[in-house]
Amino acid sequence: MNNIILIISGIYSNINLSLSKQYHFEFYTIKNTSEINKVCNGRVIVLIVRYPICLDESVIRSFPNLLLIC
Repeated sequence: MNNIILIISGIYSNINLSLSKQYHFEFYTIKNTSEINKVCNGRVIVLIVRYPICLDESVIRSFPNLLLIC
């Protein structure tokens, strides 16, 4: 199991394959913030979204290693 998870919003799903070959990330594609809960806690999470989305405060507390890229 990888230590870094890359979560990409639907608009960027097409970059999954090329990044996977370069960095060996574990990928998830999400449509909304509630789907972040599918990700296991305790690992570095990189979330890439096309536009800023509202992250509930409890979500941020649940994932202290979350890196949000807008």
